[in-house]
Amino acid sequence: MKARSSLYLGPAAAAAVKAGDDILALIGSLPRTLRTLQWAVQAAVGYKRLMMSLAPDLDPEGYNAAISNLHNFWAQRLTEVCRANGGVYVKAGQFAAAFGAVPNEYRKHLALLQDKAKPRPFHVVDRVLRLELGAGAEEVFAEFSAEATAAASLAQVHKARLADGRQVAVKVQYPGLRGAANADLTTLGCLSRAAQALFPEFRLGWLFEELQLKLTEELDFHVEIHNAQKLMSCMYPSSSSGGGGGSGSCSSRCSADSRCGVTVPTAHAGLCTSKILTMEWIDGLKVNDSAALRAARISPHAVGRAMDEAFAEMTFVHGYIHSDPHPGNIMVRPTGRRGLLSWLLRGTWQPFEVVLSLCRRGLLSWLLRGTWQPFEVVLLDHGSYLSISNRLRQQYCQLWCSLFAGDSAGAAAVAIDLGGQRAGQILPVILTQRGRNKEEQKEMQRAAGVASFGDITQLLATAPRDVVELLRIAAVVRNVTASLGCSLADRLRINGTWAFRGLPSYGSAWAGLGPDGDLSEADKKFAQMGYRVNIQARLLVIRGYLAVNAVLNRTLLATLHVFGQPVVLY
Repeated sequence: MKARSSLYLGPAAAAAVKAGDDILALIGSLPRTLRTLQWAVQAAVGYKRLMMSLAPDLDPEGYNAAISNLHNFWAQRLTEVCRANGGVYVKAGQFAAAFGAVPNEYRKHLALLQDKAKPRPFHVVDRVLRLELGAGAEEVFAEFSAEATAAASLAQVHKARLADGRQVAVKVQYPGLRGAANADLTTLGCLSRAAQALFPEFRLGWLFEELQLKLTEELDFHVEIHNAQKLMSCMYPSSSSGGGGGSGSCSSRCSADSRCGVTVPTAHAGLCTSKILTMEWIDGLKVNDSAALRAARISPHAVGRAMDEAFAEMTFVHGYIHSDPHPGNIMVRPTGRRGLLSWLLRGTWQPFEVVLSLCRRGLLSWLLRGTWQPFEVVLLDHGSYLSISNRLRQQYCQLWCSLFAGDSAGAAAVAIDLGGQRAGQILPVILTQRGRNKEEQKEMQRAAGVASFGDITQLLATAPRDVVELLRIAAVVRNVTASLGCSLADRLRINGTWAFRGLPSYGSAWAGLGPDGDLSEADKKFAQMGYRVNIQARLLVIRGYLAVNAVLNRTLLATLHVFGQPVVLY
């Protein structure tokens, strides 16, 4: 009975416990603040000494080499500070690494940060469950693993089983996190203002503002449930429902639809609060684990294309985008169905399966799909989403259509509308990364007037916040899919296809898109039938070429398989 007495904590007692957690978290933030301030002061002194001892105009090569070495030195130490501090600092490091707003040396080191933390003891988790759900783990769930399956900066996840036998993942937010996050954000805000005062050319205040907004959303798990359900209702409106099980119905639709292959875990609304999230348990593979994907007979390249397709549809058609697509938040789940030729080669000869395979997939569908094992991409962690205006979505469609069509002048005109004159030069370079190697990319950046990372930070500091967030998401998705083998050609085709679909229909739909009802120069160009036909013709040609190429490649692989040759899936 003593254990159950905590079930009946009154509102005042529960509030007192939570306030106590916040105070303890605030006190615990002091070492993190001191550690960060020590790095900031030492780094500022080091940079000032270098600037006073070397003149970039007199010896540019020597200065660039010295500043690069200094960047590496302090970036490594900053990464150590973020890793030691954990929590918000890891999030901030990952956030900065996703942009071109910090030097490449910092991006390289900060990208090594992983959002992992030491799990809290079970009694701490059980106390949060009692405060939030009114009962402990052993009373709410039929089974509850005391060991966390994953622990990140804001919460940890436990595997559990409901009374009806369904396995679930229980995400538990750490106690006192809001107080600790506010203290850490205050420290980071002060540092960003100090950095801008000492180094005016580097405007990083916008980065802090974006991080603060993102964390505010992620600390309320109700927001995560709403975001996941809204995404499914956008992508599959005919199969979504408005209730708590909406994402579940979308999931079943997704696994049966050859076009989508995207789903989200089903949330159990009755076991969710602002600090507890109970959702469907997902058995799958990490999206960037190419070896595991190949072992499961899933093509990493096909996974990369599916991820590009999903985020392109979110961006260009719906304007509602998952804004934290790092590899830890994306899993790949085999759906268990195989194409006809794969089935034949494995020697299963039941006649009814032949008919079933012909009806479901068919030989040509298998050849075009480019993988022996169908799969679906599962999106996790829906705490932060970007919702853009219809006007911005249309402009972004125009920008990518212009890039796809090779219309540099048109792309620059749209980019100017999005972010000003400097954006017209820099945005196409940031989005496409067309250089075949680092030297060629640097040459393109110089031609575009991107002399240093300070130019990019100034662009990002003055550009609309939604444009900055779009660029960040695009950079993260590009890095993940590139690691899976997706090329610039893949990205241009996929983004060009969905951008064209996201354009308004030809004719009167363009009216009123510009300010005060006036069309911009870019709008006028896209209102011309000839320009749109040119883009559509390019898309058809490329699709035809890729379809023939896929058939030939898969036929070759199948032939090699028949003769016992090793087959490598791409």
